Amino acid sequence: MLPLLKYYKKAALIPFIITFVTGLVLAITHNGKDYKSEWFTDDGFGLTVFFIIAFSLLIVIFSLTIFLNNVAQILNNFFLSLLSWTLLPLGFSGYVFSKTLSEWKMFPEEQNEILNGYILFVCLFHSVFLIIYFIQFRSNTKSPVV
Repeated sequence: MLPLLKYYKKAALIPFIITFVTGLVLAITHNGKDYKSEWFTDDGFGLTVFFIIAFSLLIVIFSLTIFLNNVAQILNNFFLSLLSWTLLPLGFSGYVFSKTLSEWKMFPEEQNEILNGYILFVCLFHSVFLIIYFIQFRSNTKSPVV
């Protein structure tokens, strides 16, 4: 049995904790109390931050596929190992990243830069951590397991 829990904690849980703390700081320090618009109110800011934190939690859940590397056939095949680490979490994160960027470019006047930046930050942060710890995992698992 490989020590995959330590990699899972580093690759998935650390970005979630940082996302959670950043979201709390954003929601607490947001000073748009008097801002009213047809599309966006101050109440919507806190709710949107909550949904972004929930999005990060969903990436953490999708990252549970890391534990498929306990199966010898997956661990011994680099491509299957890479898929088990990245397919669900990075696929979902990449989809949200591309949708956020395309909407930001199509309707720049209707977007909140803080929230869009936060969404992009969460996507990139999770992606970078997953890739870094996949590389570290593969470099520490040199001999094939039978």
